[in-house]
Amino acid sequence: MQPDWPDFYPPLRVIVAAVMVVGLPGFALACRCIEPSPAQAYKAAQGVVFGEVISVRKENERGDVVYVFEVAESWKHNLERQITIHSGTTCSFNANAGLKYVLFLRQTKSGNYDTGQCMGNQSEAKAGPTLQYLRAMKPAK
Repeated sequence: MQPDWPDFYPPLRVIVAAVMVVGLPGFALACRCIEPSPAQAYKAAQGVVFGEVISVRKENERGDVVYVFEVAESWKHNLERQITIHSGTTCSFNANAGLKYVLFLRQTKSGNYDTGQCMGNQSEAKAGPTLQYLRAMKPAK
C-alpha cells in the first residue's frame, strides 16, 4: 500500500530543510555583521593602527592570512614599527599589499595580533571619518 501523498509531504519538507541546513555548511558559515561605528570599534579593540600592508601570506588551506604591517600611527598601545597581524576563519579581513588601512586589533593569549571582518577595519580610501575620530584622541606614546 502506498502512503497517502498529503500525509507524506509535510515530513518531506522537514527532511529537505534539515538537509539544507546540515548538508550545505558553506552557506551557514558565511560571515555577516553590521560594521561598528568608529567609537564602538575603538572601545572593543585592544589596539588600533593606521599604516600600510607590506606583505600578505596565506597561512593554510582554510584561508587564514598573515600580514606584515608597517605602523604609521597607533592608538591605545605604542606598537613596534612593523607588526604581524593574523586574520582567519570565515570572517577573515582581506587586505592588499601596498595599500593603507585602519585596523582594529585583538591580542591573543600568545601575544599575536589578529583582526577580522566586523571589527571596523577600513581602507584608507574609506577611512576619512574614522581617522578624524581617532586623530582627535590621544595617540599612543
